[in-house]
Amino acid sequence: MEGADIYQVAKNCRTSVEMIEKYYASHISTSISAAAVNVKRKAKSKKAIIEHEKRNAHRGV
Repeated sequence: MEGADIYQVAKNCRTSVEMIEKYYASHISTSISAAAVNVKRKAKSKKAIIEHEKRNAHRGV
């Protein structure tokens, strides 16, 4: 993970920085691309969020 932003890694994995450091960092240090992790995603628009919720309403989530 050399060069990867640990905060982006945690966000992408939907966990905390502490969990990444404690359990995963030593295992994935040689197999992750910093360029793939350090990518900012565009925020969804309200319209996109509403459409997503409508599509997944049957799941009860």
